[in-house]
Amino acid sequence: MCSPAVKFKGTKMTEHIGFHTLFLLQILLVSFYLPARVSSRLRWIFSTYPPSLYPKLYPKPIDHYERGQRIFRFLNGIIFVAGISILAALLINTHDGDLDNAIVIGYFLAQMVPMALLDAWSIKEFASMRSLDSRIIRKAQLRPRRLFEIVSLTAVIATAIVYIVFVTLGIYVEQLDFPGSNDGYWNIFTVTAANIFFAGLFLWTMSGKKMNPHEAHEDRIRRIRATANILMAVSVGATLFIALSVALSAFDVRHLLPVALSAYFQFLALFVFKAYLLDIKNFDVYKKDTAAAS
Repeated sequence: MCSPAVKFKGTKMTEHIGFHTLFLLQILLVSFYLPARVSSRLRWIFSTYPPSLYPKLYPKPIDHYERGQRIFRFLNGIIFVAGISILAALLINTHDGDLDNAIVIGYFLAQMVPMALLDAWSIKEFASMRSLDSRIIRKAQLRPRRLFEIVSLTAVIATAIVYIVFVTLGIYVEQLDFPGSNDGYWNIFTVTAANIFFAGLFLWTMSGKKMNPHEAHEDRIRRIRATANILMAVSVGATLFIALSVALSAFDVRHLLPVALSAYFQFLALFVFKAYLLDIKNFDVYKKDTAAAS
């Protein structure tokens, strides 16, 4: 029969193995696999739709875009190597849950830097497209877009139900007595603020001026729909994660939080990268002799 000390040591070992495995998956997914998918798609676009045939897709020389793609790969490569080095250090040295939390959060923020730079770079390229757009009169889709023509009513209802249940549980948890139970109202405020931000971002995407002046109408609708689905998924994911962190506190197993954090960040990354892997269906609008569709 094992002594309590041996059982505790075995439990800690299992927890460390679980954390190290999830952190390795985070490194591989967010700094290797997903960036490789984005880089591969960019190279495919460069070779399949060259500037000689699709000049409106490239407001600057093709070398500029190939260099940007190489920088994106290089940054992700550095972050990947850094992640493997951090994991090796964690395997060699003893560490506690608080350090694991800080490492998972800090490393994920670093993993998002190349995507943030790519996003900023894309915005600048769209601005260049608009400045070079010589059309005096631009076509517009006259029929207004209705919310539920773009967003699934079922998905909206499901997202709302998750939020309502979370608020109800948050109010209930506030009445209990365990570490973190007095954060119920703060958690409700955090999730509510995030949902208001997501809703505002979606409305801006749906009704604001389109960033890409040559984007075909059908591609714009697909992008808006994908944005809505991503925002709703992130909203539900964030809500469930906060609920899980409260549950871990209630059952006095907060040492499992680093594992939950890493899993949540990987879920988040899948949807962040999904926006950059959305297929463009109509490339004809970028041809020199074709009027761009709006």
